[in-house]
Amino acid sequence: MEPSVTLYYQTTDYGMFKMLEGNRLLNESKINKILADIKGGTNLLPHYPILVDSNMNVLDGQHRLYCAKKLKLPIHFSVSMVRLDIFKIARINSRVERWKMKDYLNCYMRKDFKDYKMLSNFMAKYGFNINVGMQLLRNPKSIGDGGGGAYTKEQFESGGFKVYDFELSIKLADIIKDHFGFFEKSKNRQFVREVCKIYFDKEKGVQELIKLSKYLKENEDERTKLHQSNNFKHYFNRIVEKRLEQAV
Repeated sequence: MEPSVTLYYQTTDYGMFKMLEGNRLLNESKINKILADIKGGTNLLPHYPILVDSNMNVLDGQHRLYCAKKLKLPIHFSVSMVRLDIFKIARINSRVERWKMKDYLNCYMRKDFKDYKMLSNFMAKYGFNINVGMQLLRNPKSIGDGGGGAYTKEQFESGGFKVYDFELSIKLADIIKDHFGFFEKSKNRQFVREVCKIYFDKEKGVQELIKLSKYLKENEDERTKLHQSNNFKHYFNRIVEKRLEQAV
């Protein structure tokens, strides 16, 4: 077996390093923690070199580089001779400190992935969290059927997220916003799923959602019980049944 030798370097020429397009944004709390450790006498920068490619793009260690530059300390680094794209870099960084879904979203937005930009704008407009937003855009009919919107976490992380039917997703989001915006859990994943289920029910559809909205508005006690219920789906269906019984 041949011995493996890794060469490490150090410099205070911070301008030689480049931030890789698509890497996750700097985290202020992480920066503050590293700065506090160094100022408190625990400078681990020499023991954890940053990793760069042959073009001096930072593959791992952008927070350490930022802190070294801020405190005017030498930055230690090693050079990878292996060609890595942003997908592999995300995987490497995720092993060290797991990337959140928001990190992947920001990464692919900066790489100009259209569907990820649509997701971000959709979330900003309607206030859905990333998981609900993804599922509504991916395939809302699948949510109503009890599925996960034909979406997998691996697809999203590898840049494979695609919008299924944007106009349909907007229509459903508008219904939730316009008719159920008064309800605190209207953006909750379970609530959205039940709304989709009714919307795609040929015998109920939009008119039933409008009537359900009116019923919930007029029944504060029911809203409170639904909000506090440990079995949201069960209680939601009970409310739907009550409303239908009253309509008979």
